[in-house]
Amino acid sequence: DRKYTESALAGAEHVRSFMADNVPEDMELEEKAMFGMAMWMVRGNMFLGFGMKSERLLVRVGEEAVERALAEHQVGVSRCGTRERTFTGTLMVDAEQFGAQRKLREWFELAMSY
Repeated sequence: DRKYTESALAGAEHVRSFMADNVPEDMELEEKAMFGMAMWMVRGNMFLGFGMKSERLLVRVGEEAVERALAEHQVGVSRCGTRERTFTGTLMVDAEQFGAQRKLREWFELAMSY
């Protein structure tokens, strides 16, 4: 069984609670462990994830929104991927950019609009 830091467990619970409270009841919501993340699927599609080691938020928003978000957020937001592969239409967001409920809502709404 993997051990995670207290802050990672608290961060995942913060996102989990937010998702439970904000995903409309008529949309299927499922949590899975994927890629070292707590990943939330909405209607069977990857939606938001919380990195249990990186403590960053993965947000699936579509490629157009990726470009806008990168232009608007010069710090703490990057494309999701590795040196070898970029995951189209997804962003990685540092904790400072989503820790507050209001900021998490902004990322959530951006993902919901996709």
